Amino acid sequence: MKPLAVHGGAAAGLFAGCAVAWGLFELALAIRVRGGGGRDRSVLELTLAVLGGIALGQFAARRAQGLALPGPGWWPVALGVVVFVLGLALRAWAVRVLGRFFKFTVVVQAEHRVVDTGPYRLIRHPSYTGLLMVELGLGIMLGTWLSIPACLLPPLIAFTARLLTEECVLSRELGEPYRAYMARTKRLIPGVW
Repeated sequence: MKPLAVHGGAAAGLFAGCAVAWGLFELALAIRVRGGGGRDRSVLELTLAVLGGIALGQFAARRAQGLALPGPGWWPVALGVVVFVLGLALRAWAVRVLGRFFKFTVVVQAEHRVVDTGPYRLIRHPSYTGLLMVELGLGIMLGTWLSIPACLLPPLIAFTARLLTEECVLSRELGEPYRAYMARTKRLIPGVW
């Protein structure tokens, strides 16, 4: 069976709608937190990795139609939408819990402290986990085994580099409280990494 989301129609519209909704969410977030962070080249790199993942996923889905996910045609789209929505909800929750400490750039602010409530009690970078779930959801919606890693790998590589930088800065600036937090939490997946 050919993947629905790459052949036009309602599934393709749903995929596009999810991507646009995500873009609008990120734009609104950027407007809300603008300023106070300075310039950070990694923001551009992360944006390119995210967009590159989506483009690569679409390319892979069109080229690998013989590797369609099994099952009825709409199940990958429905499952992908669920993963997408859960990822976006996790990102929104993480940003809300972080509050004024959330910035798109790596910066330690005045009176900065370790936030270890909400999703941060389980993992150190729930906002990135949410974004990766969004990419995973889009990859599943595209409906092939190849579209999933194609959507996921570029941002995973970029986010890994970014979170390692963040951890170095936070460990240096916040000291022992952040190092203790690192010792009791995983980075992206609870209990795994």
